[in-house]
Amino acid sequence: MFCPECGKPNPDENRFCQYCSALLVDNSAEQFQQPVAQPVSDNGQQAKPDVVVSIPKVDTAKVKGFIQKQKKLLVPIVAVVIALIVFVAIGSSLSSPEKVVESYFTALTENDFEAMYKQLALPESDLLTKEAFANYMTQNFGEDENPYYGVKKFDVKEIDERDYYGYGYDYNENRDNKKDENPVKNYQIIMVDKTTGESSTYFVTLIEQDTKTLLFFKNYKVSSAAFVAQNVKLYVDGEAAVTFDDLALTSPETDEYGTKSYSLPAVFKGEHKVTLTSDLYEPFETNFYIYENYDSQTVRTSYMKFKEDILISLETKALDTIKTMYANALANKPFSIDMMKTTPEYIDLSNIYTNLVDNIAMQEDGTGLNEITFTSGAIRTNYSNEKQYSVYTDDAGRTTVSFTLNLTYDFKYTRNVGWYEPQLEVREGSNNDSVSFQYTYVDGEWNLSSMGNCVVYYY
Repeated sequence: MFCPECGKPNPDENRFCQYCSALLVDNSAEQFQQPVAQPVSDNGQQAKPDVVVSIPKVDTAKVKGFIQKQKKLLVPIVAVVIALIVFVAIGSSLSSPEKVVESYFTALTENDFEAMYKQLALPESDLLTKEAFANYMTQNFGEDENPYYGVKKFDVKEIDERDYYGYGYDYNENRDNKKDENPVKNYQIIMVDKTTGESSTYFVTLIEQDTKTLLFFKNYKVSSAAFVAQNVKLYVDGEAAVTFDDLALTSPETDEYGTKSYSLPAVFKGEHKVTLTSDLYEPFETNFYIYENYDSQTVRTSYMKFKEDILISLETKALDTIKTMYANALANKPFSIDMMKTTPEYIDLSNIYTNLVDNIAMQEDGTGLNEITFTSGAIRTNYSNEKQYSVYTDDAGRTTVSFTLNLTYDFKYTRNVGWYEPQLEVREGSNNDSVSFQYTYVDGEWNLSSMGNCVVYYY
């Protein structure tokens, strides 16, 4: 084609003149118009020339390719737009406060405690487990006691303020998040009995969470203030391991009297089980009823029953001590703390032993106790055949047990039956008597810490 500016020829595929850079127009033979003489009007003036429009050829293949490319670009764009619309719709539905309330209350009407638990705004606490919540709900909202069980139709209405003192009641200072940090929404659920026409209401408070639903949408959970008590205290006045609903409690604070204080930051209200265990006592269980924040209860180790095998071992130790002392006294051996199986820091048995020797040793006139055999020794019992003993903690914090040991024994002794001249006679018999004992538990061992007069009656 020829350049319209400089008139020089250019290849047909060029868009610009290779000589003067002017825009090229397809001026091939079928489109190039030669100048012709212009007609003259009747009045002798030259007439306006006819306008010749040159229409360039369209490359349809290129146009179709362009359109195909645009279609390929539009498909993912449209898909993204549709996905965004669906995402917004789902997110809005999931984050809708009304939907949260409806879902929560529906779970209540079906006794679906697990679904309810998932929607609760709970403070941090190892005690607020799914199982603990189910236990609380079973206690208070079982199928037979749940007034909302089976409700199918209800209306949800947002309210600005409420004055409801009962299930679901929640003041800002009693909920787990402060109002200025986490906004709340209050809702009233209205149900109408078709038979009686009477209406009943149920209140739910939602708390906006710091986390988002699907990263962008507001996340609401149901306030747990109706179910949860905070800052609860459990006191135990002695040495024992403590479990609360099968969860071991550790790191207590101990006051000057040895009472241990366990802090329960948050726990579901209602009845709970407290168990005390010890190397010295049988497991002891009691109930802890929690109704509100700052509730407390004291469990005393004096309620615990001492382990029977320990009492039996102390009976044996006490009887062995009596047997050892009498054997040494009859042999007129000097006092030795080793024979008493104890240590001097807990008890001085020398005076007790000296008194025993003075009372049972053979005298110069040949009278006295010849032999004695203790056949049994048992802790004194009451009319119900329960062992009688007392347990307390001494000033050093050590466990001390005191009891009276009933003894039965056979004896043989020599007595003077003559009036004017000595006449010795050996007599035999059986009898029973008692001696008091006290043992202290130190470093895993029971040490004799006190003992009463051990001279038994053998006449």
